[in-house]
Amino acid sequence: MRKQEGWKPKFLIDQNIALKPYAFMKELGLDVKSLADLGLKGRSDQEIVLAAKNEDRILITFDKDFGAIYYFSERGKVTIIILSLDDQTSENVNSVLHKFVSHADLAELRNKLTILYQDRIRVIEYQ
Repeated sequence: MRKQEGWKPKFLIDQNIALKPYAFMKELGLDVKSLADLGLKGRSDQEIVLAAKNEDRILITFDKDFGAIYYFSERGKVTIIILSLDDQTSENVNSVLHKFVSHADLAELRNKLTILYQDRIRVIEYQ
């Protein structure tokens, strides 16, 4: 596993998340890219995970299938955040992400699967 020292979190926003959270994260000064930025729009989940891994980016998605990919083939190799929110409006997603990036130690979540709920966080690290 790579060293955590000096690691700066970078994000990759899945295409199932609206543009407003993407723009909001940029306004916060975060290094964030969309799948379109990387020419990955419409690509397979495996290709998206490979890009996130190669660019050392935290993939943020609503798609729970990425949890299975993490568990079965990529555990400990890529950082994935699954948003498990009933209210998927841009305003709510912005609120949850802002609270999360403001308070979480993102370096501690590196190469783990994190599930963000409205009022809690679940971090999964498979050995």
